[in-house]
Amino acid sequence: MIYEMEIQLSKIPDLLRQAKQLGFSDRHMATWLNSTELAIDTMAADFPATCNAAESDVSFEERGVMVLGSGVYRIGSFVEFDRCAVRAIRTVREQGIPTGMVIYDLETVSTDYDEADRLYFENISLETILDIYDAERSRGVILSNVKIYGTSPEMIDTAENRFKFSRLLDEIGVDLPFGKELSNFSEARSFCNKVGYPVHVRPSHALSGAAMSVVSSADDLESYLTQGAALSREHSVVSTKYIEQAEETEMDAVAKDGKMIVHYISEHVENAGVHFGDVTLIHPPQDSNPYIVRQTNIDAIEMATKAMLDMPFEPYPDCGLLPDYIGVKVPQFSFSRLSGADFLYLEALGNDNRDKGKSEYTLTQHLANNLIDMYINLPSKHYYCRPASYTSKGHTSRRMAVDFPISFTTNVKNAKMRVEALARNLPPDVSGVHAKNSHKTRTLPGLRHVLTSIPQIGALDGENFRDATAASVSGGFSIALGLPLGKEDNC
Repeated sequence: MIYEMEIQLSKIPDLLRQAKQLGFSDRHMATWLNSTELAIDTMAADFPATCNAAESDVSFEERGVMVLGSGVYRIGSFVEFDRCAVRAIRTVREQGIPTGMVIYDLETVSTDYDEADRLYFENISLETILDIYDAERSRGVILSNVKIYGTSPEMIDTAENRFKFSRLLDEIGVDLPFGKELSNFSEARSFCNKVGYPVHVRPSHALSGAAMSVVSSADDLESYLTQGAALSREHSVVSTKYIEQAEETEMDAVAKDGKMIVHYISEHVENAGVHFGDVTLIHPPQDSNPYIVRQTNIDAIEMATKAMLDMPFEPYPDCGLLPDYIGVKVPQFSFSRLSGADFLYLEALGNDNRDKGKSEYTLTQHLANNLIDMYINLPSKHYYCRPASYTSKGHTSRRMAVDFPISFTTNVKNAKMRVEALARNLPPDVSGVHAKNSHKTRTLPGLRHVLTSIPQIGALDGENFRDATAASVSGGFSIALGLPLGKEDNC
């Protein structure tokens, strides 16, 4: 009997899957299965419950606008999208239109839960959205009886589908790195061997940074394809030639009826391959020609929302900033919360994109091979907290600079003067006088301090004399004149 029960229970997942494919809702299946599982009240004591019944006690008479936030946390499609959703809500409410937000992330609006007139903490799924849409009686181009604002689903699919996207770029004459959609291991290996490593591998339908990787060898390719979903015609990947040391410039734009109303062009400081959220951005670009845009304080989300809802707006409004105004966005990382992480942002973000066939040297190796002409090593702010400083990397590098002789400095002002001297690029006017064979002695004027208040200074080798001269030197005096005072004549 137990064995028969296990067989029956094993069929339940298949039955549920078949029922969903036939169009049955979760509520219907829960009723048939007599399910009594309740949703966990994750916001207990923060939002009081107003109803304990099968039907909602809140009626919706207004026809508002529903804004969807992001779904499950994914790299590249979380904070950026949630911020856009909140800004869109504010713009709609400023026009006097009721708003509702459906969002999966509690942290986004945990402190600003009153941004929307009604807030739903629900999973972003078709069933959930349609249920809320019907309950809200939201304002109704029609798709499944739901009005969609903004970019059409066809254009979203064109951006996600690599084949459609590359075909669109060919039609408008924009170059694209050579790539191919792959559905099995043999095709993937053959293509990567043909174009050469490194290659960029990603799912065929993706816009965010999820499940994307730069593959540098055949072993990495096999590991990527093995860890991901099984390759097939339904689950294919797109592989393109990865261009190393490529400069990246991005453009954000808002258009209305095929005509742009505002755009931004920004330059990436890091080379292509670093995630958008981790790069340093400069707006307007400084190394691009021509110098075509200027820094603005125009909210593109607000303009995009107004364009979607046919609200009045001014294309390319004057921002009131000077034409030479430059803005720089620098990423911030919580290194202090990551155990063992390096606090210095060097080039770690780009390490995954380097060719494994190239040699990478450490600082000590560069010093040992005399590959560095000048080494600047500034002391740590809390150097006095390191009792075993001789074991630090800084001590090792300074010691090597002395042993191999390499010019180095640990003083900020000295380093600044050296850098300024190099920037002036003065011609090396070297004197013909050899310092060891010919020299002249010159007396440099210094400050004098007459010490007449120290009694019994006596002999020149006395302890008081040494203390007095040491104090004079530490005080910044190059010459100290001591007048001894006799015990008897007190002169």
